[in-house]
Formats: sequence, structure tokens, C-alpha cells
Amino acid sequence: MTTDDTNSSSLLFENDSTIPELTALNVFKWASAHLGCQEAALKLIFSLVIGYPICIVYNLLLMKQPLLIKHLYFIICGVSMGFFNYGINFLHTTLTLVIVYLFITLFRNKFISVLLTFSFCTTYLLWGYWRTQSDEYTFEWTIPQCVLTLRLIAVAFDVYDGDRIAGVTKRDADSSGGGGDANSSRKVADTIKNDEAMFKPPTFIQLAAHSYFPASFMVGPQFGIKRYLNFVNVRDSFVSIRYVCVYRFIHVYMRVCANNSPSNHNLFLCVCPCP
Repeated sequence: MTTDDTNSSSLLFENDSTIPELTALNVFKWASAHLGCQEAALKLIFSLVIGYPICIVYNLLLMKQPLLIKHLYFIICGVSMGFFNYGINFLHTTLTLVIVYLFITLFRNKFISVLLTFSFCTTYLLWGYWRTQSDEYTFEWTIPQCVLTLRLIAVAFDVYDGDRIAGVTKRDADSSGGGGDANSSRKVADTIKNDEAMFKPPTFIQLAAHSYFPASFMVGPQFGIKRYLNFVNVRDSFVSIRYVCVYRFIHVYMRVCANNSPSNHNLFLCVCPCP
């Protein structure tokens, strides 16, 4: 081979932009360039799909492990997915989680816990929308923040309702024992319709595991913390797999749609963040 041929071959590989991208393992950037879609959209879809092997590992290896191990497993998986998609901006969700936990634990038996949680989460989310607004549809940290906002507000209501039900039940028992009128207490208890009520505040580990549950943290669906605690207490792998696969498929993947941009005919994958 002549010197000219060698130089031509080296120039050929230098001009091939796909070679350095693949060697750098930037697969999502390479795929988005060839598919004509946003890199963030591919990462989000990948995060949804990887929830299945995460749950398979849970069923095979962690089903009969202590609850703390299960909670930590879901927290690590959810946090890893968050940093993978949004980098340092993912810490917005962590800050929100810590502050709401303080609200719930400090004002557990008062309506102010619900009011503070609702006001803070909603204001923080709206501020995030203002900070990340653009002329195009983008995939920002506000997507999981929206899911987390609804989830934490629901937890605050569940804890508050649980304390109300416990208080009414106690007054009902005192009225019955003391010969008082217990009908009014029963009527008040009947008006509190919440099957997800929590009779004691969750621990921070429980709240974090519920918030960062990898099968629903990114785009939903929503479910109460009491349902999550019942899920991790299940030791039957068939029930667990059925819950994750069927429930997740119906409520998440039916919300995934592809829209063609009229300006440049690129494919944008739109995932509804708040079911």
C-alpha cells in the first residue's frame, strides 16, 4: 500500500463522525441523530423500559429480603434513573422530598401540613416551569417534579386523614364507654372517605422509596404510599410481577405517542408526565 493510500484511509476515518461517537459510548446521541428525535426522549423511553429488568431482579433476588433492603434498592434505582436523565437538576426532587418530609413529621396532626405541602410543591413546580420554558417541547426535570408534586400532596392528605380517623375513633370509643352519644362521631368518621389513610407518618426511607419507585417515578402512574407499602410486603412473586407489568403497561405505555414536527419533520416522542 502506498503512502497516499494510507493517508486517504486515515482521512476517511477522521471524517466519519460516527466512529468517535460510538467509541465514546454516546449511543443515545448517535441514535437520536439518526432517528431524528430528541436525545432526552430516547433516554426517557429507555428509563421506562429498564423498569422491567429492575422489577425482575427485585422478584428474583429481593422478594424475601428485609424491607429496608427493598426500600434502598428502589431508591438507588430511581435516583440513578433521575441523574441519568437530568443530571444535577435531578436534585430539585430531592430538595422537595426533604422539605415535605419535615412538613409531614412536624405538623402531622394539623391541616397546615397539607396546606404547606400543597403550597410549596405547587409553587416550586410553577417556578420550575418558568425557569425551563422554551418555544419547543423539551424534556426537563419538571416532568418527574410534576409526578412528585402530586404524589407528595397525596401523602400529606393520607397522613392528615389517618390522624383524623384515629381521633374520631378514639372519641367514639370514649363516648361509648362514658355513655355519651357516639352517633355524631360515627357520622364524622363516615365523611372521611380515604382507604389510603396513613395512621402514622412514613419514615424518610419509606417516603423516598415510594417517591423514587422506578416503575412510576419518571412519568407515573400515581398510587398511594399505603399501596406501595403493601406491595413491598408481598412475598408472592406472581402477584408482584402482575402488578408491575399489567398496571404499568395500561397506565404508562398507552400514554406514549409520537408527533411529527411540521417544521422539520423530526420525530418527537411525547410522554404525558402527569397521568
